[in-house]
Amino acid sequence: MRRNIIIENCYLKEFKDYLIENDKSNRTVETYLENVIAFITYVTLADESIESITDISSIDIMEYRAHCIKIKNSVSTINLKLSSLTAYFNFLSESKMLSKNPIALVKKIKINNQDSFSQKTFDEKTFRSLRRLYYREMNPLHICIFELLSKTGMRASELCELKVTDLDAQVFDLNSRSGKVGFIGKGNRYREIPLHVDARTAIRNWMKLREERHLDGDYLLISERKDKFAPSGLRAIVRKYHSKIPGCEQYSLHSYRHYFAVNLLRGDPPVDIAIISKLLGHASVVTSLIYTQANYSDLEQAIEKINDN
Repeated sequence: MRRNIIIENCYLKEFKDYLIENDKSNRTVETYLENVIAFITYVTLADESIESITDISSIDIMEYRAHCIKIKNSVSTINLKLSSLTAYFNFLSESKMLSKNPIALVKKIKINNQDSFSQKTFDEKTFRSLRRLYYREMNPLHICIFELLSKTGMRASELCELKVTDLDAQVFDLNSRSGKVGFIGKGNRYREIPLHVDARTAIRNWMKLREERHLDGDYLLISERKDKFAPSGLRAIVRKYHSKIPGCEQYSLHSYRHYFAVNLLRGDPPVDIAIISKLLGHASVVTSLIYTQANYSDLEQAIEKINDN
């Protein structure tokens, strides 16, 4: 009941339309709405004097941020909630529903980029152990997921939306030494990615199993019930493998995308950052510069190279 009142009185239907008009993905729209509802629920319960959205101040947002820290939300989760509120209050301000934007003075939590980056990116030893585990399990679907995540740099949401028709005919030609995938990704940007031989092989093996089990469908990744995968489904699969390797629990679905980019950047010879940016589907090369950051392993290797002679 309270949720319905919040949606009705706080312009959330209009906010949803605003997000859609600004070309936000379905997942982003849902996440932002849930985060805004959670915030409004919290502040209205914490302060009964708040009767409308115009009563909310920057102090309320700061207290909510402190509350999220107290209940041990991760830094990335808290900053995502603040991003959601920024979009919401910007919408209200632009729509002249607020005379003053209460979030203008509220800052996100600063992240030590080096530590954050290190936690997101597989080290080489962990990645090789993970790869052996996927292949030892011999599940064609899981191997296909692993190879596409780690050798294309696709986002999980993009992989879930990938259709069989997005793959060119060469992918299925045993005599071909090339093949590519083309699709519309985040930000409605179309991109093509050449497929590594391991990815092409994994796709063919998965498609062969699909045919044997009569799993028809437009999407490349489908379940036994012929349902399209959601990112949460992919997350459950990779967590199964990560849980079997000590220390691997810290890595996420997005770690495969990080590994793909870092592997190219630190190759011999390294791939140009502009090419990596295009493969990742970034709107700007600047976004891709995060992959040039050093992690702790890099620092250790640099120290080992010191020559006292």
